[in-house]
Amino acid sequence: MSTVATYSYTHSVTYVTDNILKSLKDIILLSGLDPEHFADRWESNTRAIKTWLGTGDLRKVILEIYNPATDKLVTRWDIDIVYGWSDGDGSFWTDTEQLKYAIKKAGLLPSQAKYKLMLDTKPGAMSHRQLKVGTAGAA
Repeated sequence: MSTVATYSYTHSVTYVTDNILKSLKDIILLSGLDPEHFADRWESNTRAIKTWLGTGDLRKVILEIYNPATDKLVTRWDIDIVYGWSDGDGSFWTDTEQLKYAIKKAGLLPSQAKYKLMLDTKPGAMSHRQLKVGTAGAA
């Protein structure tokens, strides 16, 4: 029975990690942002999210879109992590038109805007250096 529970938990962590990253990739693409930076860090971000989900230390995944000329935040999108079981699969949704509007309102073309992925963890969680991954960093 414990083998099934372990497999199920590991499978769930992998499933949630994959869905978070795929959702963020879709947001980046549909908002007209350059996905290259995100794609370059896919493996590192996967390892960090999967590890911190597995330990229960991940609290939030944040995508901040900013103006690189001023470093001013244009908009952000948060995924709050809630640990627990439910009968259905989780779902992610965002209005990418709203993100495009916020970028345009800031006077930027989507191709000019930059973004950074940040992971908020509980105090005392392993650092990214301990995980041996790069920071999610800015594009």
